[in-house]
Amino acid sequence: MRDWNELYTRYLNKQCSEEEVRMLLEHFRLEGAASELLSRIQTELARTNIPERDTPEVSAAFRRIHHQLTKQINSETDESPKVRRFRWIPYAAAVILAVGVGMLGLEYGQRNQQHFFDATDIGPGGNKATLTLADGRIVNLSPGHDGIIVGDEVTYGDGRLVVGFDSGITAGEAKGTGTIQPLLLTTPRGGTYKVVLSDGTKVWLNSASTLRYPSRFVGNERVVELEGEAYFEVSKQTQQATNDLAMQTKPTQSQNMPFRVKSKGQTVEVLGTQFNVSAYPDDREMKTTLVEGHVRVMLASDSKSSFSLRPGQQTIVRGSAVDIQHVDVTTFVAWKEGLFSFNETELQTVMNQLSRWYDVEINYHGDIPPTYYYGAISRNENLASVLNLLKESGLNFKVAKENGTNKLVVLP
Repeated sequence: MRDWNELYTRYLNKQCSEEEVRMLLEHFRLEGAASELLSRIQTELARTNIPERDTPEVSAAFRRIHHQLTKQINSETDESPKVRRFRWIPYAAAVILAVGVGMLGLEYGQRNQQHFFDATDIGPGGNKATLTLADGRIVNLSPGHDGIIVGDEVTYGDGRLVVGFDSGITAGEAKGTGTIQPLLLTTPRGGTYKVVLSDGTKVWLNSASTLRYPSRFVGNERVVELEGEAYFEVSKQTQQATNDLAMQTKPTQSQNMPFRVKSKGQTVEVLGTQFNVSAYPDDREMKTTLVEGHVRVMLASDSKSSFSLRPGQQTIVRGSAVDIQHVDVTTFVAWKEGLFSFNETELQTVMNQLSRWYDVEINYHGDIPPTYYYGAISRNENLASVLNLLKESGLNFKVAKENGTNKLVVLP
């Protein structure tokens, strides 16, 4: 049987490991006023001072804890001593341990170079992307523009040259004549960008995503490859069907040229339509949401099966399993309009969206209960504003920086 008095003595002498401190916290949470350490805690609480070594911010936090504890005790003066002790003893233990844990956290934090800071320092994402050319060179695209147009050369919307294709020249050099090249558009975490492909198809690329496409489509199909999330407005395009017999007997005919999006084990085939594909490598699911027109979803693992969608429907692919459901499409395409949109959206999905847009790492501490969120929030807000809104729906969190990485820690 564990000797809690001995462990508490070791704690007061700063001889406890981080794991032992956690055990003490769990003991107080479970035992409350029944703890064998009750009298010691009362004595320690009476003489506890705020550590002078702490920063002013930490000291202020401890003062708020003391203030809240005093209010808690005073508000219960009309109740029986037994009930009153049961309520405030765990808080009292928390104050005593907060001092120790705070100091322990500072010591561990100094070793891990971790500190907590105001989330208002984390601003929203914006127009950020790179264009990788066939020869491997990378062009940083202008944040002053929201997209590029692909033709005989790549330009911004105002006509300014980004790159030509005859020799891979970039802005400021002579224009190219346009040969076919494979291109890769990449958005980082916290970035978004638009591209108008050579056939007139418009693609909005969400953060932490890549789109592979040719500088010009040839053959009897148009194929692009997506990793991450993108919204497509596919233009109709025809090809000339030519064979020797046809050319001898009748004029050349026009046929629709299919547009295919390959991503993470699935292919979405369309002729002319608007849809959203979310296929991040770290997500358990792939989602294809149809806004207008008609698409067909095919799995790489089963080429004989295909799933047709109509507007307002969505496929959810989990491995080889496919579900089709009716959805409010605005929830899944709102990012293109600068919004986070939640409609019974689970916590992890919300956190993944914040992680990619604000470039923060998400950590989960403890047993996080299932939580769902509703509503819309502007993606132009800083992270603190978004978190404060989510806090009203029960989100408990802290923000830290460790070795230069911003971290959002979700708490029970």
